[in-house]
Amino acid sequence: MGEPWSVCRLGDALRLEVSRVGVNSAPVVLSSTKYEGLVPSLDYFKGRQVFSDDLSAYRIVEPGWFAYATNHLSEGSIGLNELKEAGCVSPMYTVFSVQEHVDQRYLLHLLKSPELIGKYQVQEQVSVDRRGSIRFPVFAEIPIMLPPLREQRKIAEILDTIDESIHGTERLIAKLTAARLGILYGQLASGMSASRPPEWKVLQLSELLGKRNPAMRSGPFGSTLLAADLVDVGVPLLGIDNVQPERFVAEYNRFVAPTKALELFRYRVFPKDLMITVMGTVGRSCIVPEDVGEALSSKHVWTLTLDSSRYLPELACLQINYSPWVLAHFGRDEQGGIMSAIRSETLRSLRLPTPPMAEQERIWAVLKEAKGRIETQVAVLSKLRDTRDGLSADLLSGRVRTVAA
Repeated sequence: MGEPWSVCRLGDALRLEVSRVGVNSAPVVLSSTKYEGLVPSLDYFKGRQVFSDDLSAYRIVEPGWFAYATNHLSEGSIGLNELKEAGCVSPMYTVFSVQEHVDQRYLLHLLKSPELIGKYQVQEQVSVDRRGSIRFPVFAEIPIMLPPLREQRKIAEILDTIDESIHGTERLIAKLTAARLGILYGQLASGMSASRPPEWKVLQLSELLGKRNPAMRSGPFGSTLLAADLVDVGVPLLGIDNVQPERFVAEYNRFVAPTKALELFRYRVFPKDLMITVMGTVGRSCIVPEDVGEALSSKHVWTLTLDSSRYLPELACLQINYSPWVLAHFGRDEQGGIMSAIRSETLRSLRLPTPPMAEQERIWAVLKEAKGRIETQVAVLSKLRDTRDGLSADLLSGRVRTVAA
């Protein structure tokens, strides 16, 4: 067995730091984020200033110090200043350093662990502060188990190693995704120009629609009775939550009564349809899977059947989600975001570059292969995260020891 662990309060491992910028030259302003820890605010908000012009009351965060936003701690928004220079944070933040018997990296892993976040959430619920803030006196009373310093460092080293593998995989996924979109633009952008190949066309979405086959449906949409398993729960009503870019989310959260389903005949959903969100975050698109049974769509989602002999639904789906000419067609609101609603006329008038079918199939084959590489790395990332979660729980609780006696 290794050396025993001690049971203490967080306050026994920390020192509250209260230095302020004052009249000194202001250091870089930091923001605490859920996933990225303490980062330069201007970098995180892409150059947009969200902090005050007067930084005199801002709190100093020296390298190796921690900071958290008092009313966002329960979300895991706490971080360590890993820069080589001091930073500063809003007066709404709490800043602290660690005592000599505590390793900074170990404490960071502990403070962002599910167990500690659960304790923050409990404290937030019982807080008398209407904002749910967790101030340092309350934070300091949270109990923890603390291993000897040598074991803290070993645990931090192990978790840092697997975290770097996770971050490396995330970076690879981002690069592969950017490369795939580059292929999409590179292959199809010329089709939107006046100098496009003569065999290419630019057609409106309304010109590419196919006919739906009623024989594909049973229940209230065909000649047979409603499926027995839908009599009690009703017919699934698909909406915005079921549509993610290129991904159909199968969980149904809303249903309509069988009698109401008969009235909503025109909103039925067919396999291989394009589902496009037309309210809320507009322009998200996915393809309805083959195994989707009886279902209707809400008014927030349009389902369109393409003539697959003229246009591959997968290629149209990809363009609707990511192509700059689609985003330009949908327009922007006053804040620069995508419009919160689009009318059927706007959607149907969407113009898509339309190469010959053989060319579409070639382009899609390249894009599909690229997507396969991304999905492989996403699976690797999922396994790494599962491994990290399990290992973190074992190491931070002492169930698995890293240092022998």
